Amino acid sequence: MGKSLVERREVGDTGIALLRASTLLSLLEFRYVDPFMYLELPLHEAPDGFVDSLILMQVIDKAPRGSLIVIEEPESFKNALLLIKLIKDILLRAVNRGLTVVMTTHSDLVIRAVAKAVEEEMARPDNVAIYYLERSEERPWTAVKRIAVYEDGTLEEYPHADEVIVALF
Repeated sequence: MGKSLVERREVGDTGIALLRASTLLSLLEFRYVDPFMYLELPLHEAPDGFVDSLILMQVIDKAPRGSLIVIEEPESFKNALLLIKLIKDILLRAVNRGLTVVMTTHSDLVIRAVAKAVEEEMARPDNVAIYYLERSEERPWTAVKRIAVYEDGTLEEYPHADEVIVALF
């Protein structure tokens, strides 16, 4: 039996992806290691959010410089901590690789993670743009409003923020 090379890739606090490559057979096997129980699983049994994140990172890492990448609702099937790390990783890699990333979201957490990344100087305010799309009964067409992100990570107030805060707390 040939010797195996093992590469570990941590994805936040949510798990570790193991890549095993047999030097004789050149076969690849992806595994997931649960960060709490250290249970090793085949990748097809890993949490959906982990697998999605791994795929997104591969797409971003392999995209040619200057590419446009569109991500629909990155918050789907992810816990909050993984989502925050994922958004920061996407933003940092996109800026470093000269990529344009467009994300659609229903999550305030995605917007806050982008703002936090700016605060932590992973990106400059001119590297990011947040747009809010809104429709109402009085105005049945979609209106677009740009929400400024400032250097300190604060956001220009965006529509319905007060209503959301009241509903949550």
